[in-house]
Amino acid sequence: KSLEVPAPDSPRPKQEIISIVPNNSPALLVRGSPTKFNEDPNLSNREEIARKVVEKWKLFIKNKRTFKLEEKKRKELNLLKYCFALWILNVKHIKASKLK
Repeated sequence: KSLEVPAPDSPRPKQEIISIVPNNSPALLVRGSPTKFNEDPNLSNREEIARKVVEKWKLFIKNKRTFKLEEKKRKELNLLKYCFALWILNVKHIKASKLK
């Protein structure tokens, strides 16, 4: 989940932790998992954790795609409503000009 990288030679030699898992990663949502992936000596547990992470990522991506599609449909519908409203105004304007 994270790598310890020694900082370059400086007055304050500290180790930086670089996370290779994003903050909103489903890996963080897996409960009861070891803090580090290779901590658990039991291979089946590591495989189970990996399987859960993959499942959560798939669900996350599916939900994101669904949200984007719904947002696109909503924008298209709003555009159609706007065009229809303009068309109605145009028709009313033409009728009003014919009556004059």
